[in-house]
Amino acid sequence: MNNPIRIKFETDIRRLLEDYQFTSFSGHPYYTGKARESLLSSFLSNYLPEDFSIANNCFLIDSYGNFSNECDIIIYSKKAIKQILTNLEYIPIESVFFVIEVKTISTPEEIRKSLESAQKIKSLKKSKATKNNHKITFCYFAYNSKSERIKSDFQKLIELSGGFSPFCPIDVLCIANKGYYYLSLENHHDYGLLNYAWSMVEAEIAFNIKIFFIGILNSINQDFQIGYYATEYGRFNFIYYNDIFNKIEIKEDRIEAFNSIQIASENGDHLKCIKIFEENFSDEEIKRILPPLIKNFYSFNLQNSAIYCIRYILQKYSTDINYIEKIKKIFNV
Repeated sequence: MNNPIRIKFETDIRRLLEDYQFTSFSGHPYYTGKARESLLSSFLSNYLPEDFSIANNCFLIDSYGNFSNECDIIIYSKKAIKQILTNLEYIPIESVFFVIEVKTISTPEEIRKSLESAQKIKSLKKSKATKNNHKITFCYFAYNSKSERIKSDFQKLIELSGGFSPFCPIDVLCIANKGYYYLSLENHHDYGLLNYAWSMVEAEIAFNIKIFFIGILNSINQDFQIGYYATEYGRFNFIYYNDIFNKIEIKEDRIEAFNSIQIASENGDHLKCIKIFEENFSDEEIKRILPPLIKNFYSFNLQNSAIYCIRYILQKYSTDINYIEKIKKIFNV
């Protein structure tokens, strides 16, 4: 039986793309841009939970009197009160979950300006009395790019933000006709930032847009993860990975091997997984990489891969008593 939620979701995206083509006839770049912002807003409005809403062309403000540049799309909780000042809407940052900048064509200059806007938003301060600790996710969305090279916009983002960093002001970059790229962070309440990574999906335009919407909706609605209904299982490839806690950084020269390890594990090809490890990483690196990777296997219900890797560790590093005891304690074996 076909999944009706997925059918509706994909039908709405096809309609969005059809409407996008019609906006070209407006004849004025300003109205064309506003119409294309409206397409994203309308789509999201149809899928957001009841206690969330969308504001367009508004400003974020904090309790200290600071405010952002004008934002194309803001997703906020309706529990907060919108304040009208001089006929402009100001949304308190405590209520804001997502800010989306929408571009018809991505250029280096547009990325630079969006970085400045995102940085200004990230510098706003929540009031000391607030009890929420969610972060504001800044998304850069463009229907097309001035450059034909597949990763050029992402590479320009990394270049302009000073290299790979967990503090990049733009959290999500979606170039609809190229790919979807996002920054993920794992924090611990005692140890702080454990690791961060940039991941990607590069597919055809409708799929890239679908993943962009799913990323937003899954983050906002923890009770109903629409991604499990609206798309087939898919994986994100890493572009960059830095495990700060275990002191392992995986850059471009070995990221393909790192992705291949995970694909082999997902496919149950454990021998290939270990072979790639041993060909590309030192023994000390393997000792640091495998434990967090095994935890990921368990979180994605890849128990066989996790068990195989635990047995590999216990056998390969049997003479390192302290390390083995640590592994046994972590995985209760």
